[in-house]
Amino acid sequence: MQRQDKSQTVGMFRFFLQNNISFSMYMVHGGTNFGFWNGVNSPVQVHVTSYDYDAPINEHGLNTPKYDDLRTMFKESVPWQVPDVPAPIPMKALPDIKLTRYSTYNALGSFFPIKFEREGNHTFGNWSL
Repeated sequence: MQRQDKSQTVGMFRFFLQNNISFSMYMVHGGTNFGFWNGVNSPVQVHVTSYDYDAPINEHGLNTPKYDDLRTMFKESVPWQVPDVPAPIPMKALPDIKLTRYSTYNALGSFFPIKFEREGNHTFGNWSL
């Protein structure tokens, strides 16, 4: 996973604000992909299902030290009062899970994942809700 030192990130956004440059922060909040949606970096570095990407708010919704430094910088840059950070949502502890069965891609008839559309009429435009 690519990471950028928080001082570089804060410095970059400070520069944008000081020079009246419009910006979008991708990705401000991390998350998780499931199944085969996680993807690959080049040349071939498989991602885990997290797509946190060193985001200021991690995939659990918790602020990181990068978030805290960015928040401080933004608070110094705006004339209004910035609200407090919400309290973290409690996390549940999960018991250890022992895997007793597994399968391989070969059991599916292919080393590669089966295309989602092959298994029925399940394109993004046709989902029944």
